[in-house]
Amino acid sequence: MAHNLRFFGTLGRHSRLSCAMPFRSNLPLILAATSLGACVAPSTTEPVADPPLETELPSVGSYTTELPDTPGMALLQNLLDEQFANPDRYATTCATIVNDNARTEALPEEVALALIERYPELAPFARCVWKDDAMVVDAITGERAVIYSVRRITCQAKDDCLAWGGWVTANLDAEAWEYRLRRVDGKWLAERTGNGVIS
Repeated sequence: MAHNLRFFGTLGRHSRLSCAMPFRSNLPLILAATSLGACVAPSTTEPVADPPLETELPSVGSYTTELPDTPGMALLQNLLDEQFANPDRYATTCATIVNDNARTEALPEEVALALIERYPELAPFARCVWKDDAMVVDAITGERAVIYSVRRITCQAKDDCLAWGGWVTANLDAEAWEYRLRRVDGKWLAERTGNGVIS
């Protein structure tokens, strides 16, 4: 077998000459080539690169993950825009959406990460905890913190809704306002109705 491999290497380097020899003198070469493949000239085709094992996720605008296109998320972003534009804000801000007056808890992980991607100063929801049932503090630093939330979302039509949005930092330090949310030109617009609660 070792002899045949060496012979095939010679045949490969001189394949055009070997294939052009008379049949009788070329017979041993033909038999050797047949046993290992065929008498073929070296290929000049460029090798095709294998596709990458991982592909980059398509971005959504300038972000990698898309947020839910809902009136609640639109209002929450409206509130966070106002919060992070305020230079006197608390250092730690958390946010969530409460459905059907349920207990306040974190957003689904993928939604929370997408929101933090847009608001890098937004803290994970677990960072905001109640201390002595009296005030909200940062679970790591112990400093005062604030929770923004949207709740009581009701829709009279698919593009016309009402919701309450606001913030709380202590039992006697909170605000909530009712908003009307309308979908115009593919975007949700939030406007206060005038109803609100301040403590």
